Amino acid sequence: MTFPCLCGGVRQMLNRILGRGFYPNDIDVCQRVFDQVCKEQQLDHSSPKAEAVAATLFSMFENGCSDETTLLEVFRKASPEKG
Repeated sequence: MTFPCLCGGVRQMLNRILGRGFYPNDIDVCQRVFDQVCKEQQLDHSSPKAEAVAATLFSMFENGCSDETTLLEVFRKASPEKG
């Protein structure tokens, strides 16, 4: 399983996490939230900020926040309003 849109550091993190019981559907949820957050915050997937988003996202997911809508709302509330 490969995730070409994720940068190297995030991909390595994902590989470590996959060994801890993430299912393909879990990864799909994380990927969609990651993509949406990067789009909304205008982040390049390879930026340090995007890697921080991915790390936070995976941590939240591992700690029980597995609902896609909730994950996205948390990131939207945490980010400053644009414009």
